[in-house]
Amino acid sequence: MLSSLTFTSEPELKLSKSFSLIQHLIDRATEAIFCIDAQARFCYINDSACSLVGYPRQKLLEMSIDEVELDFLPSDWSYYWQLIEQKASLNFKSSCSWQDARTLDITINFLEHNSQGLACILVRPVSSKIAEVFSPQKLSLASKNKQLLSSNKSSSLYPSSPQL
Repeated sequence: MLSSLTFTSEPELKLSKSFSLIQHLIDRATEAIFCIDAQARFCYINDSACSLVGYPRQKLLEMSIDEVELDFLPSDWSYYWQLIEQKASLNFKSSCSWQDARTLDITINFLEHNSQGLACILVRPVSSKIAEVFSPQKLSLASKNKQLLSSNKSSSLYPSSPQL
């Protein structure tokens, strides 16, 4: 039946393809991406976010942040929401209970979409090599080595070549 067919114009088709591509790219991004509304409910989750917390997308979309992050108190959400709205962007490092205390780099951006405020959260695991280099023990050791080197400036490991 030809009467049931709908035809789209060329610009609409290109726009539809662009949105489809963007959605595909965001869903497959290596960073976990969560969008949360003012009531702390998930509005959007990409594939990496599902993997990070260990829940399928449909299940997460029925949950709120306090059901995923055990250390998060629902009573604190209104404070965090106000902070996110005021600052528009926050960045911090954290460890989450569902990541075996692995260090995570978290960026939260506030945006409005269709007159609704959303907190868009990007979560990147900090590489274990980077975390190891910047661990308090390593920084303390590096500081001690720097002090030792500066106190021994006059003596060289190679006395015949002072520039070394």
